[in-house]
Amino acid sequence: MNINTISVKQLRENFGELKSGLEEGLTYLLIYRSRPLAEIKPLINMPPDVRQTDKKKIKSKLRQAEKILKKFNEGRSHDRNPEVIMSQFVIQDRLSH
Repeated sequence: MNINTISVKQLRENFGELKSGLEEGLTYLLIYRSRPLAEIKPLINMPPDVRQTDKKKIKSKLRQAEKILKKFNEGRSHDRNPEVIMSQFVIQDRLSH
């Protein structure tokens, strides 16, 4: 595996290039004050749609989660078991598609 080195200054000034390299699968060694600080590498097995997430979908899911949490906190839920609450969220999510 080929590791490219990048300084903190280069990271700040050229983040777009680093981001592009990561999207291509490149790995970077981050240098701070002439010493290795961190390894920056792309996520493995990241689903393709994660990079191009639709903000509307995220906001919609957050609103659904907030509604369920509100019901849970107000005691309106049939069951106060978090697993049951989460399964209700999953069911509502599947029905909305």
